[in-house]
Amino acid sequence: MTLKDLPDHHDMAHLKGALKFVKNWRTAVDGGAHRGIFTSVLCDRFDTVYAFEPTDLCQKIDPRAIVCQSALGALRGRCSMQSGTENTGQTHVALGNGTEIVRLDQFDIADVDFIKLDVEGYEWFALLGAMRIILRDRPVVMIEENGLCQRYGVAPFAANRLMEEWGARCVARFNKDYVFAWD
Repeated sequence: MTLKDLPDHHDMAHLKGALKFVKNWRTAVDGGAHRGIFTSVLCDRFDTVYAFEPTDLCQKIDPRAIVCQSALGALRGRCSMQSGTENTGQTHVALGNGTEIVRLDQFDIADVDFIKLDVEGYEWFALLGAMRIILRDRPVVMIEENGLCQRYGVAPFAANRLMEEWGARCVARFNKDYVFAWD
């Protein structure tokens, strides 16, 4: 079965709304970059952009970005990627060993001003793997919360609560995307 692709404008208003809270334009991270719809916009605005996409769609990502064909998580390891039922943007982490899971903190990334996480329910794990960078740089963070975290035994809004526990506050909501910033 061939899944439909997401249109180029998919949730673009969410990204543009989140970027209004960014104060510096040094480094951005696009977690769950898909084919780079958001990555290209980030490349137009930030000095450096890292895009993490575990599927072969990463080959379509803007070449201005530093692309890592891996899933973001709390611990380094391996997983498989399972397709969703409706579109190519629903691919998610599953049991297996065909894909590398990395921690954002394992990379030597400095001056992170924006992080977008749309990793189909794996946001809480991706945040834990980025804790050092987030607490050090205090970037604006956009997290998708669509209840899919429950497939991994994580309660809905756990990622949002984690950001609040770290001292960030929710400054905007765009449908299922929540934006966190720091006072």
